[in-house]
Amino acid sequence: MATKIRTISRRALTKSIKAWFKRNSKVFTVWIPILVGIVGLTVTIISTYFKEVVEPRRQPATLCVTSSLKEISKTDQLTAVQVTINMKNSSTQKVIVLDSWFNVSGIEITPRENPPNDTKFADEINQIIVNGASSLDHVYRYSQEKNNALITGGLLLDKTWYFDPGEETSANFVVYVPNGKYQLLRLYSNITLSKSDEVEVEREKSQTQQDQKVKKEDKDLEPAFYDVKPKCLLWRFHCRSQRVRLDPGTDRFVRYGIANTHSVSELGLSPAVSTASSAGSPK
Repeated sequence: MATKIRTISRRALTKSIKAWFKRNSKVFTVWIPILVGIVGLTVTIISTYFKEVVEPRRQPATLCVTSSLKEISKTDQLTAVQVTINMKNSSTQKVIVLDSWFNVSGIEITPRENPPNDTKFADEINQIIVNGASSLDHVYRYSQEKNNALITGGLLLDKTWYFDPGEETSANFVVYVPNGKYQLLRLYSNITLSKSDEVEVEREKSQTQQDQKVKKEDKDLEPAFYDVKPKCLLWRFHCRSQRVRLDPGTDRFVRYGIANTHSVSELGLSPAVSTASSAGSPK
C-alpha cells in the first residue's frame, strides 16, 4: 500500500512539473535566449569600452624618434654634416608636444694613457652601470673625451606642434664644423609629450646643456609639469584659471599621459684634408 502511494505521488509531482513547464514554455523558448543575448551584448560593450577608452587613457603619449649624422662635403676649412631627426606618432592617439630641443656637440678624442687590463676595465663598466645617470655615461678602453663644446642647438619643433595618429615629420639641417678640430660629433634630441593640451612644462635646466649627468636627488633641475585646465562650477557657467603642479606617478599625471623621449646619434669625423698632399709633390 505504501509503495502504491509513493508511485502515485511521483506521478503527480511529474505531472505538475510538466504542467508548469508547459505553462511557462514561453519563458524558456523566448525570454531566456533574449536575456542571454542581452547579457552577452552587455559584456561585449563593457569589454570594448575598457579596451578602446579606459586602457588608452592609462597609456602615456608615444613618439618614435630616430636621428642620424652624415658627413656630406668638405672644404679647406669646414666640414658639412647633414643632421636628420625623424619623429612618428605610432600610437592611436593624438600627441601634444610640450617641449622639444636638440643640440650638436663637437668632442675631441685623445688616446687614453695606460689602458686598463680586462679586469680593471670590467670594473669600470660595472661602476658606470651602477652609478651612471644618463645614456651618455660611457667608458672607453683606448680613448677618452676631451673639450666637449656645443656647436649648435635650439628648438626642434614649434611649441604648438602636435601629432595626429600615424603622423610623422622630420627635421633636416646642415652643421658646419672646423676641419681637424673635433674627432666626434654627438647629436642629442629631447621631446616631452602629453595626451592633453591642458598641460604646461617648465624647465629650470638649460635646454642646450650637453652634460645630462643630473643627480637624481636634485629635483630643481628636472622639468616641472602644471595642469592649466580651468576649474569650472555649475556646468561650466563659472570657470576660473588654475595652475596645479603635476607630480610623476600621481593619477592626474598618468591620465594626461605625460612622457619624455630622446635620441642620441654620433659621427666620427674624417681627418682634415692636407693641402700639401692634395696638391701633390712638385716634380
